[in-house]
Amino acid sequence: MLFSALRTKLKILITIIIITIGSHKGRRRTMPRPLKYRELILGLLENNPNHPTVDWIHSELRRDYPSVSLATVYRTLNHLVADGALCELPFGTSESRFGLVTEQKHYHFICEKCHKILDLPIHPRTALEASVESETGHMVNRHTMEFYGVCRGCLQKKAPGNGALCSSK
Repeated sequence: MLFSALRTKLKILITIIIITIGSHKGRRRTMPRPLKYRELILGLLENNPNHPTVDWIHSELRRDYPSVSLATVYRTLNHLVADGALCELPFGTSESRFGLVTEQKHYHFICEKCHKILDLPIHPRTALEASVESETGHMVNRHTMEFYGVCRGCLQKKAPGNGALCSSK
């Protein structure tokens, strides 16, 4: 467990270094002004594996940095997604959610009761990509997969006596 936490922190540090070096090569400084917001957002997401929304990230940052704008948060998140440090989970017309990229291909479980989004610790099905390519002629670069249902935590919150699920709100 400790090794996993250290490995995640090391990946975040390496990502920040790579982003910083890459931001100065042959172009004007268009990256988010303070690098600290990148570090802060990565830290927030490391401590919140439930893939929070932009509004949640913004409100958390404003606790310590009241002048940070929503535009700065969006811009910083977009750069982190483009750099491969974060994954964005767009859900139709609702808000996108963001999470750390621990593996390039991973799956999510979305709880229909509490709305948590959890990374699933299963190996990606790369044969699925090959199947899509061979059957359609398209070139697959990556894929995502989400599973919907009721999470373990909500299942354990059954109301006594009637077996109905408790509301998590």
